[in-house]
Amino acid sequence: MWRGLRTQPHWPDSAVPEVDGAVEARNHLAHHFLREYFLVAPSEAHREDAIDMLARIANRLDEYSRTLGVPHVEDLDDQIRQEIETLRPTTWFTDATDQY
Repeated sequence: MWRGLRTQPHWPDSAVPEVDGAVEARNHLAHHFLREYFLVAPSEAHREDAIDMLARIANRLDEYSRTLGVPHVEDLDDQIRQEIETLRPTTWFTDATDQY
């Protein structure tokens, strides 16, 4: 989808490289991240590295989305936050922390 959108002329100069970076991060997560951090050699160190990397990516995307006017969850009113919270899963297939 981004390949088609990135050539449109309305983007600010800095937007295309930023979104390219976000897409690259997404592709890394989808195609390499889980294999590198969890399948090759599961360990507490790999889990911590993975958490740190995801936090850095999330912070970068959050900062960028704020420049576009997307509100942060803390900026939302209580009703909207409660509606979002109802979408959060309450159970998981497995608890990854039990494996380490």
